Amino acid sequence: MATQLFFVGIILAVLSLASTFLLPVFKGAKYVITSPKLHDHRVRAVSVSGAFVVAILALIFVLPTPYGTVAQGVVWIPQRTEVVAASSGVVSNVLASPDAIVKAGDELVEVNDPTLAPRIAVLETQRQEFLLRYEAVRYTDRVQAGVLLEQTRNLDGTLASLKRRQQDLIVRAKLDGRFILPNATDIVGHFVSEGELIGYVVGEESPGVRVVVPQSDVDIVRNRTDHIEMRYASNIETSVRAQIVRSTPAAQFDLPSLALATQSGGSVVIDSSGQQPRALESIFVFDLVPETNDQPLLLGSRVHVRFDHGREAFGWRVLRSLRQIFLSTFNV
Repeated sequence: MATQLFFVGIILAVLSLASTFLLPVFKGAKYVITSPKLHDHRVRAVSVSGAFVVAILALIFVLPTPYGTVAQGVVWIPQRTEVVAASSGVVSNVLASPDAIVKAGDELVEVNDPTLAPRIAVLETQRQEFLLRYEAVRYTDRVQAGVLLEQTRNLDGTLASLKRRQQDLIVRAKLDGRFILPNATDIVGHFVSEGELIGYVVGEESPGVRVVVPQSDVDIVRNRTDHIEMRYASNIETSVRAQIVRSTPAAQFDLPSLALATQSGGSVVIDSSGQQPRALESIFVFDLVPETNDQPLLLGSRVHVRFDHGREAFGWRVLRSLRQIFLSTFNV
């Protein structure tokens, strides 16, 4: 069905172009060649018309104009670890300064669960009671002593689990790096669930940019890019040069960040019918590194990227686009 609709669209486009451009040109050429009114000036009329046509074709296929591919990406730090809440609770204190250098094991954030300490106290009291009762019947009632000992062991397991949760209320760094806390200004007093993302600890590697390029543009991006310019969404006025450090060898449909989807203001149309949102058109991912990195960057923020391909006449770009449409449609 999609293929049939595609061919219908192609036919309608050809008819529209023919009625808009080809038919007037045909009528004009017929008038210049056959009209009796131009009998005495036909050579001059043909010369002028031919010169006009040559000038138009030169503008379309000869005159070079700036050529580039525009794409979007996100700030990406490959060497990083996520700071997540190991236990549910309310953030009571930020123990490490945001953007500070931390070591593995350093305390970062303190989470408070006011119900945890009373539960541990009650279970420890019960444990002491079970031990006293066990000692009382240890030599007189072995069956009862066995039941109390088993209850004490079960209680020990519950206590150990609660104490681990109590220790996990202090969130620690898992590697050396810079502590990034996106919501540093209002995170205190915020309830976090177990496993919820709080921030990041990023390694010494400089932040890069992960860019998505449609399959239709990947060849020219790989083979004809002279230089790359980026503009961060947080500082759109400033242009930064960048270089490609790696790219995916094969096409994919998974987005590196939902910030690139049209629903979030990005440029990639996604299919949300499945469990995981996927791009409708296959994409390639390029990792870029800026030549200068002198401004604070928010991990996951959007970046506008332009791959400069030098200069090329507009007509050749149209022909290349038509060729790409033909190849993608017939899977050539």
